[in-house]
Amino acid sequence: MADKKPKAKRKRTTSKKRTRAKVVEAAATKAEPQPAADTGATAEEPRATEEAPARPVDVFDIMRFSLEQFAAIAWQKMGLHPDAFTGNIERDLAQAKVAIDLVARLAEALDPELEEEDRRRVQTLVSDLRINYVRQAQKTSEA
Repeated sequence: MADKKPKAKRKRTTSKKRTRAKVVEAAATKAEPQPAADTGATAEEPRATEEAPARPVDVFDIMRFSLEQFAAIAWQKMGLHPDAFTGNIERDLAQAKVAIDLVARLAEALDPELEEEDRRRVQTLVSDLRINYVRQAQKTSEA
């Protein structure tokens, strides 16, 4: 009999996650100039069709990204969204609480940098996370 190796499962990645991964990767390493398709210009040289030149990633961009990631983890750990890697619903309220506390702290640190609409959105997110945490904790204590 021939030895058969089990096929490795591929992790599914959404386009949003891929885009975020590219932003983080670009921040970590400087891209090499590459020739543009039809103008002969390099990627570092702005072309007339580009809207704005790329700007360096600042700490507040990373904090916004982290806030969104920790919020997603909090929803998953409360058992309200499936785990991004396994697709299963798993509840771990201790980890959910840590994620929610991190979201709240990041929101507090970002507050002076946010426009009013974004500030309200972030405050609503923190409130929603906290309210749902309390509800999930109550369900656990009743069971």
